Amino acid sequence: MPGWKWFAKVFPRPPRPRASAALACALGLFFAAGALHPAHGASFRISPTRFEFPLTKRFTNFFTLTNISRESVRVRVYARFVEVGEKNQIIEKVGHPHDLSRWLVFNPRLLTVRPKQRRTIRFSVRPPKGLSAGEYRAVVFFEELPPQVERKKTGGDPNSLSLQLTLLTRVGVTIYGMVGKPHVEVRVSERGVEVGDGTLVVTLLIENAGNAHLPVTLVARLLDSANDEMEKANSMVVIHRAQKHRWEFRTDTPPPGKYRLALSGSSNKKPLFQTEFPFEVGAGQGN
Repeated sequence: MPGWKWFAKVFPRPPRPRASAALACALGLFFAAGALHPAHGASFRISPTRFEFPLTKRFTNFFTLTNISRESVRVRVYARFVEVGEKNQIIEKVGHPHDLSRWLVFNPRLLTVRPKQRRTIRFSVRPPKGLSAGEYRAVVFFEELPPQVERKKTGGDPNSLSLQLTLLTRVGVTIYGMVGKPHVEVRVSERGVEVGDGTLVVTLLIENAGNAHLPVTLVARLLDSANDEMEKANSMVVIHRAQKHRWEFRTDTPPPGKYRLALSGSSNKKPLFQTEFPFEVGAGQGN
């Protein structure tokens, strides 16, 4: 599997009275790689959990939605361009040059699924000619619509009403269309080390300067002056095309002395970068 491939993401939405979605993301997560499912008793599940295809001609395929609840569910299908900020915040954007959603057609867009029933949602991507090289993407959302809201009068005040709220499921699957060949390029900058208040924080800005999304495996090693490893941490982040991610390593401040934090990044076991952060913990700062 090419290093720039990754699994789909599920994005959370804050609870709200009409349609709240309790989800597990990953964007990563920010973007942890892997198929994630909504938490708190999801009503349905979606497969497959990602699509990747060449965007040189019309592409058609389908999703399968399975109702795993005991009640019928109504589901709306739509697509958005989703961007992830440096601090993993989820941002929906309109008119982005890499937006794939403008060329998507779904059938059906609204469906009712009985308990334990499976339904097929077909989709078609109809790209225009002359697209510039690189990857285009969109998140396809499957959003459960609320049932009829039941309002009941409370026993005390005849003018007061009680509102019954229901947690609804919203699942997002990212799809990717590629024009030309993927190019991998990573830039690191804005290294920072902060020591104090009993906590050591090391930060680094990682930028995807290539033309496709990139899963980056990070290995951080905290070394003392004798080059002994005091702590090791592994993590993974997926960075989209033209996106930046602010990586952070946080731990208890070590005893006074000189240290180095060695950080390496790789994708599909291919090295991307390696850097070190020398720093010193003074008297009164360490534990």
